[in-house]
Amino acid sequence: MDKNFEVYTLFSSSKGNSVYIRAGHTRLLIDIGRSRKAINDALVSVGSALSEIDAIFITHAHSDHTCGLAAIAARQWTPIHTTRNTAEQLFCKCAEERLTIHDERFSVEIGDVTVHSFVTPHDSHGSVGYIVDYKGSYRFGLCTDTGCISREMAEELIHCDGVLIEANYDEEMLRKGPYPYYLKQRIAANTGHLSNTKAAQLCCILARGGVKKIMLGHISPENNLPELALKGCCKELLEKGYDDIDITVADRYSPTRF
Repeated sequence: MDKNFEVYTLFSSSKGNSVYIRAGHTRLLIDIGRSRKAINDALVSVGSALSEIDAIFITHAHSDHTCGLAAIAARQWTPIHTTRNTAEQLFCKCAEERLTIHDERFSVEIGDVTVHSFVTPHDSHGSVGYIVDYKGSYRFGLCTDTGCISREMAEELIHCDGVLIEANYDEEMLRKGPYPYYLKQRIAANTGHLSNTKAAQLCCILARGGVKKIMLGHISPENNLPELALKGCCKELLEKGYDDIDITVADRYSPTRF
């Protein structure tokens, strides 16, 4: 990874998600799924702060990705980028003047980076993933909250140097777990979340495309274990002959360096 490009997952689970990126002189957040204080404290712990953020990008409207939006928009002048359908779901009046609204597939230059979106199959209209390109020297992809591996997301992510994907649930743990039947069905649907099995398949697609670094995130506290997600993906990669992939797991509740 370019020494001038850093990525940290600040939080990564169904309890809240946020990713911090430092690229040269540019600082970004993708999603703000915890309180303003929690996010600022996490940023301070990795050498930054909300006051230093140049732009915020929202993947979709679910609260574990947006619950800090109102408080941050009320106190920060940071531009917030999202899709039209996501903006319509937010109902956050104090954020309206901060929002830069785009179509689902958009590209924007922020300081030293170009950020562009791609559509993800999730049960939130306007849901997207992001590619962050730092001067052509490093390309980072983020794709969580997707129930299946679409051609579009695979084609976007295989051109990255490093990728954050989700390994949300273990199939057996979800089946035997405490969630009501309707919620289990929603999670396992093609517009829900990626299982460990599907995450392992995606890892192999990425490895075949040339991606060398993968982080697994958005791991459910109720329906998965980090060691299960990592074991399943590593096993699949090794069986397919990809033994040179740097694969790690994001901590659910505290910053993890990519």
